[in-house]
Amino acid sequence: MALPIRFVLGTKNLYLFIISMAVLLYGIYTYFDDFRFYFHKEPPVDLGTALEPNNEALAKLKDGDYVKIRGIRSLQGGVIEEGFSKKKHMLYFFLGSPKFLALEPMAEKEEENVGGVYVTVTGRAYNFKTNGAAAKNRDFFDKRYAITMAEEGWFIRGGKIPGSDTTAVVVFALLFILFIGNILLAIKTLRPKPEPEYYDPDDDGEDA
Repeated sequence: MALPIRFVLGTKNLYLFIISMAVLLYGIYTYFDDFRFYFHKEPPVDLGTALEPNNEALAKLKDGDYVKIRGIRSLQGGVIEEGFSKKKHMLYFFLGSPKFLALEPMAEKEEENVGGVYVTVTGRAYNFKTNGAAAKNRDFFDKRYAITMAEEGWFIRGGKIPGSDTTAVVVFALLFILFIGNILLAIKTLRPKPEPEYYDPDDDGEDA
């Protein structure tokens, strides 16, 4: 059954529309989690200490949950640069526990970035088994220092606080506006099909 409308986008424009929608949807999906976390209202889940973790809380933990954990920062670790600004972060594990890694922004004062100190890290948690970045950082210690971390554990991205990442909100909002704009633009190309005109030979000469 034919639709009473026709789609007047050209072939090239149709391909461009499909590609742009796919890119926008991927961008929206990528930034949605950070956008949602920006408005998170609950306090961080207290995981206890790395040596004596809160197992009840760990059993309910999911990727991206907002958490807090305490422990002694390891002497071994690495420095990771992230973002366009190449901001430096320090990667380390908690002494005495192979189940927890942490990544947090480096302080401006060098003496605050040393290992062997007791710290409290607040941020988002990601499981070694379900998150690629968490697994990669776990394997870093095995390759670099021959330190084997637990197969199942948690990677804490310190410094991830609700309401702090405005960039994610701006990018998500921009992508969503472009997505809606794309749809509205496509709707404008929909036109009603013209009514067919019929020729009646008997009409010839009636006005003569």
